[in-house]
Amino acid sequence: MNGKAISCMQAIATAGILMLSSYAATTAFGEDASGVPDSALKGKKVAYVACSDLNRWCREFRHQIVPALEAKGVIVTDLQDPYDPVLQAQHLDQAVAQKPDLIALLATNARSVVPGLRRAKAAGIPVINLVGPTVPESEPYFKASIENNHRELGEFAATNLVEGLKKENRTSANIFVVTGAQVQPEVAVRMDGFKSVMDKYPEYKIVDIQDGNWDQGKTAEIARTLFAKYADKGGIQGAFGMADHMAAGIIEAAQQAGIPVGVDKNGLVVVASNCFKIGTVNVGNGLQYGSATQAADPTAAFVLPLLEKALAGQDIPKRSLMTEGRITKETLDKYLEYCSAA
Repeated sequence: MNGKAISCMQAIATAGILMLSSYAATTAFGEDASGVPDSALKGKKVAYVACSDLNRWCREFRHQIVPALEAKGVIVTDLQDPYDPVLQAQHLDQAVAQKPDLIALLATNARSVVPGLRRAKAAGIPVINLVGPTVPESEPYFKASIENNHRELGEFAATNLVEGLKKENRTSANIFVVTGAQVQPEVAVRMDGFKSVMDKYPEYKIVDIQDGNWDQGKTAEIARTLFAKYADKGGIQGAFGMADHMAAGIIEAAQQAGIPVGVDKNGLVVVASNCFKIGTVNVGNGLQYGSATQAADPTAAFVLPLLEKALAGQDIPKRSLMTEGRITKETLDKYLEYCSAA
């Protein structure tokens, strides 16, 4: 971890929010969450440039961040894009032209935003990177980066997948992966973590990796195609849908194809790497083996105090990195509320 990084536990303790392991959705962003008085924020202008409400994670994250800032008197310009790098680049230029006190950016394509970031720096506007990692081309232009730990998320997905396959006593398996939007660097980082674990188990072969763009319907269609493609090539025994709703699409496609799902049925082992309510239901009923803890509300709880401090002109770490958790049926009770918002 970067020497300047702070763990989720440290950040949450500093912010006065409940520890990650006992996060509750009722943990409101109180006035003292960041220690920044409302008077230091009132009238400040923020441009929030991020993915749109068409994506459930983005919608829930926004609905925690934007109203909380507005409640403290911050004037927020909300610029949404449906994972459209061209539109987001236009939005970033629009934000720079408005000369806000700060730009909060959840990049759809970390490289497409670099020209806009240059213009922001030239205009003296600080930009905070949110959720995903920066890339070398963009890093110099950010005041700070506040991220989920995507490598951990990928490692946990692979650990869960291997554990499920081992419980079925499988000595070999074909696996496919349906990722989030591959233009985002967090997807590559998550896959690096996933492959670092899977490489230790060469008997379990990743036969296909496709971009599902964080979309449940698209993921289900990809899964249907892959089940058919590999039906006479040994079949598919494991699948990684990068988010819980994507895993739900894989489960649906398998059931429609008459493929048994779940370790209890010696069937398809399905895992994900960020959690939603639908995932907790599927893990609980045995259709999904496991997930991991990139959830919108606790990520917002981690981000918001740091964002407020930066907006008030206080120093924050150059990079702040959350600590993630691994979810299986055995640990599910611990994370039910944590993952329940979306």
